[in-house]
Parts: sequence; structure tokens; C-alpha cells
Amino acid sequence: MKKLMILLFLGSMMIFHSVSAGSAIMRFQGMKGYNIQVIVDGKLMNKDPRSIVRIRGRSGQRNVKIKVYDRYGYARWTLHDQILAKAGFISNFEILYSRRTGTRLKKTGVGIMDIERFRRPERFYNKRYLTNTDKKINVPGKAKPVARWQFDTAA
Repeated sequence: MKKLMILLFLGSMMIFHSVSAGSAIMRFQGMKGYNIQVIVDGKLMNKDPRSIVRIRGRSGQRNVKIKVYDRYGYARWTLHDQILAKAGFISNFEILYSRRTGTRLKKTGVGIMDIERFRRPERFYNKRYLTNTDKKINVPGKAKPVARWQFDTAA
């Protein structure tokens, strides 16, 4: 009985570890006319500020620091927030500003990652466009279709 319990416990731990170690994508979008620089868990993700930043990483709770720059390159605001990234999903975040509430990070949606490319890479990298060489084609000026492999000796 003890061996069965230990085996079940180890099996559940392995399943939990494989689920928690999955990858997730976080997408941050700045306000119109502003660029952002994202720092996740103390690591700078994009060197040059951009309006949309996509980050692929591990799933789980993340500490995020976002610096908002105006069009002239001056830092206007800095956001600190904790976000949750789920394994196998794309989490979309948007930076909003209002005079009443200030600058805040809003989660706008969650989508499923398209990982078909990683599961079956032969569909994307080994495509062969083959033609049927036995197919009959119409030759201009001839009454009947001629097979591609036949030669016209009448001319």
C-alpha cells in the first residue's frame, strides 16, 4: 500500500511539474504614440522601446516593470505589476492612462498558442510540390491531347 501511495505521489508530481514548466507568451501594447520597455523578473526584455512587445517564457506568476516613453524618447511613467501567464496561452495586456486613475495595466484577452508547427514540423519544412508527369496536356494547333512524355515527330 505504501509503495502504491508513493508511486501515485511521484506520478502526480511529475505531471504537475510538466504542466507548470510549459511555455507562455505575454503581449504588451502601449498607448497610441507611446513606446514601452518591459522588464520581467528583473530582466530587460527589449533593449529599444517599441509600441508592441511579445515575450515568450515560462508560465507562472511574474513581476513586471514597464517603462512608458513618449515619441521624443523621454520616460514618462513606470508601472509595477504582477501578472499570471498560463502555459499554452497568449496573454494580452494593454497600458491605459486616465487622469483620474493614472497609468494602469489591463488584461485585454487570452488566446491559445498555435503550436502545430512545433508538433508536426514536416508539414512546414518538408513540403514538396510534385506534378503529375503522366497528365495529358493540350498542345496548341493539335486536335487531340498529347502525353507530356511523347515527342511530336510530324513537325
